Amino acid sequence: MAKDNIHGGHRERLRARVIADPELDTFTDHEALELLLFYAIPRADTNILAHRLIAKFGSLRAVMDASPEELATVEGIGQSAAVFISVIRSVTRKYLLSRTVGSVRLSDSDALGEALLPYFVGRKEEIAYILFLDKNRRTISCDLVCRGNVNAVTINTARIVSLAKARKAEFAILAHNHTGGFANPSQQDYLTTQKVMLALKEIDVKLLDHLIFADPLGDGELPVIGEFVSLAQSGAFTGR
Repeated sequence: MAKDNIHGGHRERLRARVIADPELDTFTDHEALELLLFYAIPRADTNILAHRLIAKFGSLRAVMDASPEELATVEGIGQSAAVFISVIRSVTRKYLLSRTVGSVRLSDSDALGEALLPYFVGRKEEIAYILFLDKNRRTISCDLVCRGNVNAVTINTARIVSLAKARKAEFAILAHNHTGGFANPSQQDYLTTQKVMLALKEIDVKLLDHLIFADPLGDGELPVIGEFVSLAQSGAFTGR
């Protein structure tokens, strides 16, 4: 009981700090992680657990990027806590997307890139999305069209055409990521752009751009946060 009281008092003090500092500016990484663990592990010294996690993985970011299986190897982290930690990144991505995609300014490639950037935050494999627009260039949907591996993704043109028909789209913007830290388009990226553009043209849908994103968080060494390339803006995109 005494131990529970000690933990309870510590948790209340930490919650009081959150009320005073809701942006967590005065919190260390392990304190922020400790706070999250309150809600996954009701009765335990989450301070110790937070330190164990960061010691195991090396940083708060690495903890958040770990799989549930990896997290569960840490003493005191059960399945529920492991799942809770692992979904935080995905929930954050959805939060960012809910703020941006519906208000994309299509006349501004930089703003478009910033709006689509959350789709690629923390991704460990290459993926591709297609943004569909109506005749007034308002967003209809942004659909995942394929997943690849850490080095490549094969764009499924047939799926893009099928989705474009279902969405009754007039325009489209293709986006995919490079996980290696650089957004430089490859020869395959140019060929894919032409292939998708021609396939959509057959159903009277115009491909406006193809955006290529670097890992929005980089690899811890390269300063590539937010880096992306617009093939339309660079002049290499011939279908605009």
